[in-house]
Amino acid sequence: MPEGMRKIAAGKILEGAEKPLPVAGTSEKTAKYRNVKTEVNGIVFDSKKEAKRYEYLCMAQKLGVIRDLRLQVDFTLQEAYTTAEGQRIRAIRYKADFTYKLATVGGNYSEALLDREDMKCWLYLPPGALVVEDVKSSATKTKTYMIKKKMMANRGYIIREV
Repeated sequence: MPEGMRKIAAGKILEGAEKPLPVAGTSEKTAKYRNVKTEVNGIVFDSKKEAKRYEYLCMAQKLGVIRDLRLQVDFTLQEAYTTAEGQRIRAIRYKADFTYKLATVGGNYSEALLDREDMKCWLYLPPGALVVEDVKSSATKTKTYMIKKKMMANRGYIIREV
């Protein structure tokens, strides 16, 4: 190989040696729904929108409008079972982003808290009502989600999409 070609090849080999080799499973790629994981108060949320909603609900809890705020609550929609042929069928579960109860007494329903259209429902729900919320975009309203939403409604839980 000519001298010039050897220098070019050696240079390319050295360039590649400076870059660390990628480790399997750690490559940073775009999220499926283009969401950006966001951390608030040490909790990692799947999206900025979900993190912002959490901050809003924390403020509502401090004002006494809601209570018992919980994150990532599992609901079993159908129990697991075994068929007559011995095949094991997994349970169907729905994981809500947030659940909370409306305050039973008082609560500071300030105009600042209710300035958003989606929060006016708090005025019409009975005190102590359990609210199940899911942060959704049009891309995350999948067929599977829509089926689970109907199954939740069948069990008496209405999912509020935010």
